[in-house]
Amino acid sequence: MSVNEGGLFYEDGARRFDVVILGFTEYVTSQQYSAYKHFVADGGRLIFMDATNFLAEVRFYSQTNHLALVKGHGWGFDGKRVWHDLRERWSQDSTNWIASNFCCFGYGRRYDGAFIVGTNLISLELQAEFGSRVFLSYKGHEENRVTNSTSTEILARWSQLDSSSHDLVAAYVHRFMQGTVIHIGVMASDVVSYDRSVQFFLIRSVYS
Repeated sequence: MSVNEGGLFYEDGARRFDVVILGFTEYVTSQQYSAYKHFVADGGRLIFMDATNFLAEVRFYSQTNHLALVKGHGWGFDGKRVWHDLRERWSQDSTNWIASNFCCFGYGRRYDGAFIVGTNLISLELQAEFGSRVFLSYKGHEENRVTNSTSTEILARWSQLDSSSHDLVAAYVHRFMQGTVIHIGVMASDVVSYDRSVQFFLIRSVYS
């Protein structure tokens, strides 16, 4: 059963899962967005392994099995008309419960790994296994910036080669109501198949 159809929860409202891992989730329906938020609020752990989350709202038409843009990515669409609109559909709400929003786009060498910070168990285990600098395979694609420091614990700060950037790109843990969001801050799906420190981060995020 899909998230759009309530697949994260049983009929009585209880969570089906303790942990959910998300890859690339740039386009979601309003039902999916609300379901992920409710999953975290109810005590679930949501792990983001990619950035550019929930940038645009789409509508799913089950009869024809296709999607249509509703709002986001700079556009709005009501089925007939198109107009310039918001870049990020849920930016304020996402700041509240995810603690970051999209900031950066561009392939190439923009990062030189990430430096471990803090005393969170994930940070300490990463440092013990790989040293103070991790995620060295990732060089740049799309990234999020941390936009909410309340109840947010930074695990590793991405080392940005462009010193003029003031965006905090980081792997972090954010507490929202009864649950937890863990975010790596970048498009880790680009390198997760061969970067052992990214793989380790994912495993420890699931089991910590």
